[in-house]
Amino acid sequence: EYNVYKKRIYLNVICALLVSVLASGTVASAYNKNNAAKYAQEYALKYNTRYISYSSDCTNFVSQCLENGGYKQNNTWCCGLASSTKEWSVADTNYHYILQKKWGKLYKRYSKNGKYSAPNSYITVDTGSLVYYDWDGDGKINHASFMSFSGQNKSTGMYQSLICQHTTNRKNVTWNLQSYLKDYDKKHNSNRASKCVYYVVDVG
Repeated sequence: EYNVYKKRIYLNVICALLVSVLASGTVASAYNKNNAAKYAQEYALKYNTRYISYSSDCTNFVSQCLENGGYKQNNTWCCGLASSTKEWSVADTNYHYILQKKWGKLYKRYSKNGKYSAPNSYITVDTGSLVYYDWDGDGKINHASFMSFSGQNKSTGMYQSLICQHTTNRKNVTWNLQSYLKDYDKKHNSNRASKCVYYVVDVG
Protein backbone atom coordinates (compact mmCIF):
# COMPACT_ATOMS: atom_id res chain seq x y z
CA GLU A 1 0.00 0.00 0.00
CA TYR A 2 2.87 2.37 0.78
CA ASN A 3 4.36 1.83 -2.70
CA VAL A 4 0.98 2.49 -4.31
CA TYR A 5 0.67 5.69 -2.28
CA LYS A 6 4.15 6.82 -3.41
CA LYS A 7 3.27 6.14 -7.05
CA ARG A 8 0.08 8.18 -6.75
CA ILE A 9 1.98 11.11 -5.24
CA TYR A 10 4.59 10.87 -8.00
CA LEU A 11 1.94 10.84 -10.74
CA ASN A 12 0.13 13.78 -9.14
CA VAL A 13 3.35 15.81 -9.08
CA ILE A 14 4.08 15.00 -12.74
CA CYS A 15 0.53 15.96 -13.78
CA ALA A 16 0.75 19.21 -11.85
CA LEU A 17 4.04 20.09 -13.55
CA LEU A 18 2.62 19.34 -17.00
CA VAL A 19 -0.44 21.48 -16.36
CA SER A 20 1.78 24.32 -15.16
CA VAL A 21 3.98 24.18 -18.25
CA LEU A 22 1.02 24.01 -20.61
CA ALA A 23 -0.63 26.94 -18.91
CA SER A 24 2.52 29.04 -19.20
CA GLY A 25 2.60 28.61 -22.98
CA THR A 26 6.27 27.62 -23.01
CA VAL A 27 5.91 24.27 -24.76
CA ALA A 28 7.97 24.46 -27.93
CA SER A 29 5.74 21.94 -29.74
CA ALA A 30 2.89 24.46 -29.56
CA TYR A 31 4.49 26.41 -32.41
CA ASN A 32 4.29 25.18 -36.00
CA LYS A 33 6.65 27.39 -38.00
CA ASN A 34 5.31 26.19 -41.35
CA ASN A 35 1.73 27.11 -40.45
CA ALA A 36 2.93 30.50 -39.25
CA ALA A 37 4.88 31.04 -42.48
CA LYS A 38 1.90 30.01 -44.58
CA TYR A 39 -0.24 32.59 -42.78
CA ALA A 40 2.43 35.27 -43.20
CA GLN A 41 2.59 34.72 -46.95
CA GLU A 42 -1.20 34.71 -47.29
CA TYR A 43 -1.71 38.00 -45.45
CA ALA A 44 1.52 39.90 -46.11
CA LEU A 45 -0.11 42.11 -48.73
CA LYS A 46 -3.61 42.28 -47.26
CA TYR A 47 -5.40 42.41 -43.91
CA ASN A 48 -7.27 39.64 -42.13
CA THR A 49 -10.70 40.95 -41.13
CA ARG A 50 -10.69 38.68 -38.06
CA TYR A 51 -8.27 41.12 -36.43
CA ILE A 52 -8.09 44.85 -35.81
CA SER A 53 -5.75 46.69 -38.20
CA TYR A 54 -3.52 49.71 -37.51
CA SER A 55 -1.82 52.37 -39.56
CA SER A 56 1.40 50.96 -38.07
CA ASP A 57 0.53 47.28 -38.28
CA CYS A 58 3.88 45.46 -38.18
CA THR A 59 3.69 43.91 -34.71
CA ASN A 60 -0.03 43.18 -34.99
CA PHE A 61 0.84 41.15 -38.10
CA VAL A 62 3.71 39.32 -36.37
CA SER A 63 1.43 38.36 -33.47
CA GLN A 64 -1.15 37.04 -35.92
CA CYS A 65 1.55 34.84 -37.44
CA LEU A 66 2.46 33.51 -34.00
CA GLU A 67 -1.16 32.77 -33.14
CA ASN A 68 -1.74 30.97 -36.42
CA GLY A 69 1.45 29.04 -35.73
CA GLY A 70 -0.06 27.68 -32.53
CA TYR A 71 0.36 30.14 -29.66
CA LYS A 72 -2.87 30.93 -27.86
CA GLN A 73 -4.12 34.36 -26.87
CA ASN A 74 -4.24 35.05 -23.15
CA ASN A 75 -5.17 37.91 -20.82
CA THR A 76 -1.91 39.72 -21.56
CA TRP A 77 -1.25 38.92 -25.22
CA CYS A 78 -4.55 39.32 -27.04
CA CYS A 79 -6.38 41.04 -29.86
CA GLY A 80 -9.97 41.54 -30.97
CA LEU A 81 -11.77 43.50 -33.67
CA ALA A 82 -11.73 46.72 -31.66
CA SER A 83 -8.50 46.72 -29.65
CA SER A 84 -5.38 44.81 -28.65
CA THR A 85 -2.86 44.80 -25.81
CA LYS A 86 0.57 46.40 -26.10
CA GLU A 87 2.12 42.94 -25.79
CA TRP A 88 0.30 42.05 -28.99
CA SER A 89 0.75 45.16 -31.12
CA VAL A 90 3.62 47.37 -29.84
CA ALA A 91 7.03 46.29 -31.13
CA ASP A 92 9.17 47.02 -28.05
CA THR A 93 6.64 45.54 -25.61
CA ASN A 94 6.10 42.51 -27.85
CA TYR A 95 9.84 41.83 -28.12
CA HIS A 96 10.32 41.76 -24.35
CA TYR A 97 7.14 39.73 -23.85
CA ILE A 98 8.20 37.01 -26.30
CA LEU A 99 11.53 36.63 -24.50
CA GLN A 100 9.93 36.77 -21.04
CA LYS A 101 7.43 34.04 -21.97
CA LYS A 102 10.29 32.00 -23.45
CA TRP A 103 8.38 31.59 -26.69
CA GLY A 104 11.61 32.62 -28.34
CA LYS A 105 15.23 33.43 -27.56
CA LEU A 106 17.56 36.05 -28.94
CA TYR A 107 19.58 34.34 -31.66
CA LYS A 108 21.76 37.15 -32.97
CA ARG A 109 22.09 40.91 -32.93
CA TYR A 110 23.30 42.80 -35.99
CA SER A 111 24.17 46.41 -36.68
CA LYS A 112 25.64 48.31 -39.59
CA ASN A 113 28.53 49.59 -37.49
CA GLY A 114 30.25 48.29 -34.38
CA LYS A 115 31.26 44.79 -33.37
CA TYR A 116 28.33 43.09 -35.12
CA SER A 117 28.14 42.83 -38.88
CA ALA A 118 25.21 43.89 -41.01
CA PRO A 119 22.88 41.05 -42.10
CA ASN A 120 23.77 39.42 -45.39
CA SER A 121 21.28 38.15 -47.94
CA TYR A 122 21.39 34.78 -46.20
CA ILE A 123 22.06 33.80 -42.59
CA THR A 124 21.37 30.57 -40.74
CA VAL A 125 18.08 31.65 -39.19
CA ASP A 126 15.13 29.28 -39.07
CA THR A 127 11.87 29.90 -40.89
CA GLY A 128 9.33 31.19 -38.38
CA SER A 129 11.82 33.44 -36.59
CA LEU A 130 11.11 37.10 -35.86
CA VAL A 131 13.25 40.09 -36.75
CA TYR A 132 12.99 43.21 -34.59
CA TYR A 133 14.42 46.59 -35.63
CA ASP A 134 15.80 49.41 -33.52
CA TRP A 135 15.87 52.18 -36.13
CA ASP A 136 17.88 54.67 -34.06
CA GLY A 137 20.16 52.30 -32.12
CA ASP A 138 18.81 53.65 -28.83
CA GLY A 139 17.75 50.29 -27.37
CA LYS A 140 14.04 50.67 -28.17
CA ILE A 141 12.46 48.34 -30.73
CA ASN A 142 10.51 50.21 -33.42
CA HIS A 143 9.54 47.56 -35.98
CA ALA A 144 9.01 43.81 -36.39
CA SER A 145 8.88 41.37 -39.30
CA PHE A 146 8.42 37.62 -39.81
CA MET A 147 10.96 35.24 -41.38
CA SER A 148 8.83 33.45 -43.98
CA PHE A 149 11.61 31.37 -45.55
CA SER A 150 15.23 30.60 -44.81
CA GLY A 151 17.17 28.03 -46.77
CA GLN A 152 18.00 26.93 -50.28
CA ASN A 153 15.64 27.96 -53.04
CA LYS A 154 15.10 24.74 -55.00
CA SER A 155 14.36 26.55 -58.24
CA THR A 156 17.49 28.72 -58.22
CA GLY A 157 19.84 26.85 -55.90
CA MET A 158 20.49 30.09 -54.02
CA TYR A 159 20.33 30.42 -50.24
CA GLN A 160 17.85 33.02 -49.08
CA SER A 161 16.34 34.56 -45.98
CA LEU A 162 12.98 36.10 -46.82
CA ILE A 163 10.64 38.18 -44.68
CA CYS A 164 6.98 39.12 -44.72
CA GLN A 165 5.77 42.25 -42.96
CA HIS A 166 3.17 44.98 -42.67
CA THR A 167 3.80 48.72 -42.85
CA THR A 168 5.28 48.80 -45.39
CA ASN A 169 3.58 45.64 -46.67
CA ARG A 170 6.10 43.22 -48.18
CA LYS A 171 5.91 39.54 -49.11
CA ASN A 172 8.93 37.24 -49.28
CA VAL A 173 11.52 39.98 -49.77
CA THR A 174 15.20 39.33 -49.11
CA TRP A 175 16.14 40.14 -45.54
CA ASN A 176 18.63 42.90 -46.11
CA LEU A 177 16.88 46.21 -45.66
CA GLN A 178 19.90 48.42 -46.21
CA SER A 179 18.66 49.41 -49.67
CA TYR A 180 15.21 50.25 -48.29
CA LEU A 181 16.73 52.19 -45.41
CA LYS A 182 18.97 54.20 -47.72
CA ASP A 183 15.92 55.16 -49.80
CA TYR A 184 14.09 56.11 -46.60
CA ASP A 185 17.02 58.21 -45.41
CA LYS A 186 17.17 60.04 -48.72
CA LYS A 187 13.47 60.89 -48.61
CA HIS A 188 13.33 61.84 -44.93
CA ASN A 189 16.82 63.28 -44.39
CA SER A 190 17.59 60.66 -41.72
CA ASN A 191 20.37 58.13 -41.07
CA ARG A 192 18.61 54.88 -40.23
CA ALA A 193 20.88 52.86 -42.51
CA SER A 194 23.89 53.56 -40.32
CA LYS A 195 22.15 53.38 -36.93
CA CYS A 196 19.69 50.48 -37.24
CA VAL A 197 20.19 47.45 -34.99
CA TYR A 198 18.51 44.13 -35.84
CA TYR A 199 17.46 41.55 -33.24
CA VAL A 200 16.74 38.04 -34.56
CA VAL A 201 14.54 35.95 -32.25
CA ASP A 202 14.36 32.19 -32.76
CA VAL A 203 10.79 31.13 -31.92
CA GLY A 204 9.63 27.76 -30.67
